[in-house]
Amino acid sequence: MKNVIYLAALLLFITSCQQNGSTNPEIGQLSHASAKIPSNVEKNLKTQLGEYNHALHGEDSNPEKVLEFIYSDTFTYLKNQHGNNYSKEMVISLFNEPVKRLKAMARENNVTYSTRVGEIVHKVNEGNKLIYTVEIFLDMEYGMEKHTTGDKILGISLDNGKIWKFLEINPNSTAQILGMKFSDNTIKKVL
Repeated sequence: MKNVIYLAALLLFITSCQQNGSTNPEIGQLSHASAKIPSNVEKNLKTQLGEYNHALHGEDSNPEKVLEFIYSDTFTYLKNQHGNNYSKEMVISLFNEPVKRLKAMARENNVTYSTRVGEIVHKVNEGNKLIYTVEIFLDMEYGMEKHTTGDKILGISLDNGKIWKFLEINPNSTAQILGMKFSDNTIKKVL
């Protein structure tokens, strides 16, 4: 059981570990009634987050595809943190190696897991730039036991919700990464 809990914590960390911008106009928290954005925005977000999770955790996981879903300023942040050691291979390894270990641990312990997208809990916009906070869940099965645990991830769109990129909510890096394009006011609203 201890391995299952460790596995759940590790998977949540990995699921959240993935990461797009703005100026500084007045920012407002949106409700469904006041949102003047296309109705397919939430569908696009949830579909693309599902695709991202599949690229990361699916049987046919694809590290190259995972990078397509990462919020672009994450790469700037990583380059600043890793200097000359920064490379595409290093970034792929940062995302892929923990997932490989997780899948191996799941096989060794007969644990099956899946990820699913939950509700959107915060919506903030700056013109056509959107940041949504979304619940993500890890459903695990170990023998007859079932466990669900959750976390949150940021969905960021620079084109009014057509294309979404994702960023983990991490106390050590998220605000710095978002701060490259978004105001402090926006960052406070989504974290």
